[in-house]
Amino acid sequence: YFGEDKILFEQNVSLIREFYGLFGFDILKLFRDMLNNGHYIQSCYNEEYIPGKWAYQNSYYHDFWLIGYDDIKEVFFSVGYLKDQKFQRYEIQYSDMLQFILTLKIEKLWFKFWSYNPDVKFVYHG
Repeated sequence: YFGEDKILFEQNVSLIREFYGLFGFDILKLFRDMLNNGHYIQSCYNEEYIPGKWAYQNSYYHDFWLIGYDDIKEVFFSVGYLKDQKFQRYEIQYSDMLQFILTLKIEKLWFKFWSYNPDVKFVYHG
């Protein structure tokens, strides 16, 4: 992801599942705050409950990308391939997102936050 070229910056957070309940960590607030600060979010969720995804009612684990949110509609905007095999934007309700993450059967929740280096100048040579 262009790390050596310093085009994208990556931050990683790993959270042991049992700590989530002990400390009342608010994952959805973290997501909104990171999006507000210019970061895209990559992590994993239980995709078998997401209508429109190929794994809906069939498969369990998959990664996701969040690119924005709408507090009025209480949705996150995600991008990915849906069951029609087209890469597109779709919405995930806040309440659903939390359930999709917390129903994972993994020991650690992990999140990657990606941002562009604002000092990089992109030049088209065409």
